[in-house]
Amino acid sequence: QTNSKTREGEGPLSEIEYWRTRSAALGTFWEQLNARPVKQLIEVLKHYEGAQMLAGFEDQFQELTKMYTEAKDNVKFLQTLERHFKNISRTRDDLMNI
Repeated sequence: QTNSKTREGEGPLSEIEYWRTRSAALGTFWEQLNARPVKQLIEVLKHYEGAQMLAGFEDQFQELTKMYTEAKDNVKFLQTLERHFKNISRTRDDLMNI
């Protein structure tokens, strides 16, 4: 599911950029939903409306957390390789200009 989006460009550098963008977008959304006022509102709704109303929200929030964690982990891993990918890309460009 996470790889179904089309990426701009080709190669490993575009993959790194894809995961950075995805991590930033999911992170922003996750942080907003994890803010104190939202958590307080959820607690109030649980108390007055019952837990069944929020069951769908909690499932979706868990899925968002999973996707955000995956994106952060991928960025962390790919950053360790980025320098090498840039070197390969430069070398390839240099060879094309010969």
